[in-house]
Amino acid sequence: MSYGSNIVIGVLSNAQQQVLIAQRYPWQSHPQCWEFPGGKIEPQEAPEAALKREWQEEIGISVVEVQRWMQFEYRYASKNLYFYVYWILCYQGEPQALASQQIQWIRLAELEPKWFPQANQQIIATLQQATWITSCQIPIKVID
Repeated sequence: MSYGSNIVIGVLSNAQQQVLIAQRYPWQSHPQCWEFPGGKIEPQEAPEAALKREWQEEIGISVVEVQRWMQFEYRYASKNLYFYVYWILCYQGEPQALASQQIQWIRLAELEPKWFPQANQQIIATLQQATWITSCQIPIKVID
């Protein structure tokens, strides 16, 4: 078994009790699976900074405020992954698929665990039992 990675994930929600998910490309590990956007934490990078960087690169939004929600380790046969999961409280911009095939807002009741990598199962189960927090979108101020 190889040494694992530290992974940061963001949960973005709306007033309709939907969360934003992204679909992985066919050539990535877990091809075609859906996931909660995020990525690897770089060496010497704080998890919150990694979350902001990943969401800017992958989803095209600026994350303004977050709350650490959960953390856990998941062991695949070939590696261990350590997850830091944040609830995105406030953000700027419109979500778009910059680093995935597509993104989609989906209600929690419609989340099918079989669509996601095994490591995401704990997030889905916890989400479905969580007290709902709606993320707020902060309008971008235009400076003349």
